[in-house]
Amino acid sequence: MTSRVANHPRRFAEPRSGFTLVELLVVIGIIGILLGLLLPAVQAVREAARRTQCTNNLKQLGLALHNYHGAHRQIPQAAYEVGENPVEGDIASLSGWTWGTMVLPFVEQAALFNSFDTRFRPTDAMNIERIGTPISVFRCPSEVAMRVDLVNDFFSFEEYSISIDNYGLNQSCDKGLSFRDVTDGLSNTFLLGEKVYTALHAENPDDEFGTFSLAPSACISVWALKSWSDIHLALPSVDTSEIGSPKDIETLLASSSYHTAGAHCVLFDGSVRFISLTTDTRILRALSTPRGGEVIPEY
Repeated sequence: MTSRVANHPRRFAEPRSGFTLVELLVVIGIIGILLGLLLPAVQAVREAARRTQCTNNLKQLGLALHNYHGAHRQIPQAAYEVGENPVEGDIASLSGWTWGTMVLPFVEQAALFNSFDTRFRPTDAMNIERIGTPISVFRCPSEVAMRVDLVNDFFSFEEYSISIDNYGLNQSCDKGLSFRDVTDGLSNTFLLGEKVYTALHAENPDDEFGTFSLAPSACISVWALKSWSDIHLALPSVDTSEIGSPKDIETLLASSSYHTAGAHCVLFDGSVRFISLTTDTRILRALSTPRGGEVIPEY
């Protein structure tokens, strides 16, 4: 008996389209690793660009102060009182114009300078609308605080805006020095320092003040109220004899920045140096005095 073998056509597996779940998870894992490696590099590049822009800002301000000195034979004072001689301890005496106001014509802001009436206080009616004008050359791009803050005048309680800036005059050289007064040498003395916006919150809820905010302000020096219990202090000078971290309460007035491990300072010769947090305090103090006679080593 002859057996018949059925002829069945061979079936070949059709090619698959898409990924299995395991393959998809592997791809996602690889992408996550690559992003983890890439993001820090991108952030580092961005911070390098911000640090370069900060350096350029300070170079422009150093040049502006040199041009001011060429016109007036001295650098401007850190702050200028308005009106009568202030009574010692009078909080109103802290409202005035600053070195930043005086160099506005030398940073292409002559129109803004001419719009101010410096015979009156910054917070008086003829000036108050413009004192919060943000000027990019006074601001470090790494600063994380708001660009403009709203505050209230201590006496009229009128609300006005104030710019948050980052550069201040060396407080040891804030009396309008001439270059010839800097006997330690223009390349051995700080002219400007960098400072971040700092807000301190009261640990005790029964304290009189809830928040104390402090930041350099380019054009004005004021005490102001953010609320009934919150004070904002805008100062025109920086303590360059110390380099502090942004959150260090003990170095509240010290030079500081959001750059990694240090802050920028401008020397009287116009050069910009990045000063490390690890720099010896004795060197910083020597660099902050215009005529201390110190021998300054390499730093």
